[in-house]
Amino acid sequence: MAALQAAIMSEREYILGGMQTEEFIDNYVYIENKDNLGDPLIKFHMWPAQRSALNEMIENRLNIILKARQLGFTWLVLSILVHYALKHKGFRAICVSETDDKSKELMNRCELIYSKLPGWLIISEKRFKEFERTHGRGSYEGLYYIKNTHDITIVRAGKGLHERSEIIAEPATEGSGRSLTADIVFFDEWAFHRFAEAIFTAAYPTMARPTSGKFIGLSTNKRGSLYEEIWRHAEERKFHKIFRGCFSDPRRDEKW
Repeated sequence: MAALQAAIMSEREYILGGMQTEEFIDNYVYIENKDNLGDPLIKFHMWPAQRSALNEMIENRLNIILKARQLGFTWLVLSILVHYALKHKGFRAICVSETDDKSKELMNRCELIYSKLPGWLIISEKRFKEFERTHGRGSYEGLYYIKNTHDITIVRAGKGLHERSEIIAEPATEGSGRSLTADIVFFDEWAFHRFAEAIFTAAYPTMARPTSGKFIGLSTNKRGSLYEEIWRHAEERKFHKIFRGCFSDPRRDEKW
């Protein structure tokens, strides 16, 4: 039993320390499986096109991604945010989605990923409160998550500390991203955002700080959009381009 406990603690420290996001996804991330109603959750087994895109996003600060539909790239980006929020105290990510419902869905997906992680790594706020009711206030030492409609917070509890990291989701409105500092800004379905110019202008200072800041803009294309304009002029704007077509899903062929 002592050896098992030591192994668990070692793995926990590794996840929160030196583990790379690629390994974290391979070992711990579950996602929705809409292709199979009988098995709604599956382990996230990355295709080669997803794996290479993951590493490109991590290596580059300003990323613009053009992809075909239904390639699991939103899950891929959220997996990065989930892992970073676990690893880094004070981490903050801002996600901007096309509508309010879609921004809420991003937080539901993050909660799903957290809920499937081992209990020795992180627990829900409900389980945290149950633990402290049983064992006394301040007795829990570890991580727990608090899920709200538009955000999810990771709390590091113990020894009087309540250090937090957070992932925030907003709909694409004129004021989105204003006055918020973030380590990562994520625009989901960027080409379809209303007020795209104003939102990008507001968010740019937080993603272009000299010591930190990363941007991931993900979308299918829309003619005449700000997204298309930046894609066309990515090099002069210092954006790293990532393209993944429909055959990035290895299950698809010419017959499909």
